[in-house]
Amino acid sequence: MELSRRGVVVLVIDEYGHGDTPIPMRERGWTDHKVTVSYGNDSEADKTYVMISGPLRYKVLMNFSTLTFFNDRYSKGSDGSEVADSSMGGIAAYAYLASLPYVDNTRLGISGHSMGTWASWSVAAAYSGAVDENGTHITPRATVLQCGELFRDSVYDNEKYSFSNVLLLQAKYDEFSYFRDYDTFVIDATLDLPLRTEFLGVSADQSEWNTTYGSFSDGSAIL
Repeated sequence: MELSRRGVVVLVIDEYGHGDTPIPMRERGWTDHKVTVSYGNDSEADKTYVMISGPLRYKVLMNFSTLTFFNDRYSKGSDGSEVADSSMGGIAAYAYLASLPYVDNTRLGISGHSMGTWASWSVAAAYSGAVDENGTHITPRATVLQCGELFRDSVYDNEKYSFSNVLLLQAKYDEFSYFRDYDTFVIDATLDLPLRTEFLGVSADQSEWNTTYGSFSDGSAIL
C-alpha cells in the first residue's frame, strides 16, 4: 500500500497453493533428494546431500529451497522428477506486469518474504538479460529479499544468470535456520561467514550491516 501511495504500480500474487489460486503446490515441482546445508557446501560423503522418499507433499516441502535455475544436480531428480517453477507463478506474473500499457517495464523490481525470496530469486534469474517483443530490456532493476537464503555461485550458471541491485533484509530471528546460515540467531559475526562475504564481494573485515556495496547506477549494488 505504501508503494502504491508513492505512485508505484504493485502486483501482489497468490502463489501456487495459496489464497484463491487453483494451481496446487505440486506444480512447483520436486526432486528425490534434499540439501541440509547451504547450497554449494553440500556433500554426499558428509551426508548433507541426501535422498528422500515418502508422500509427494513431503518431497515438495523438502525442496522449497531448490530453485528452478540451479544446476541439474539440485533441480532434477534421479527418478525423472524436477523443480519446474520455483517462482510459484511469479515468472508469469512478471510477464503480465511488464505487458501493462501504464507500466514502465524498464524499471521493474521484485520483492518477496521468506518463501517469496525463493520466488524472487527465480523470477530475477528467468528475466536476467531479458528483452520483450519490442526489443526493450526488461531485466529487473532490483531484487529485494526479505529474510531469505543465499547460495554459492557454483550451484548455477553465473555466466547465464545475473542479479541487479540485490537488497537482503535479515531478521535477527527467522523461522528457518538456513536463513541465518545455520546459526542459532543473527549476530554481527554472521556477516563474516564466507557465504555472506562472497555475496557482498568483500573480505570479512569489510562487511558491515546497513551498508551498500557497488553502485545502483550500473546494477552492481549489494546491501
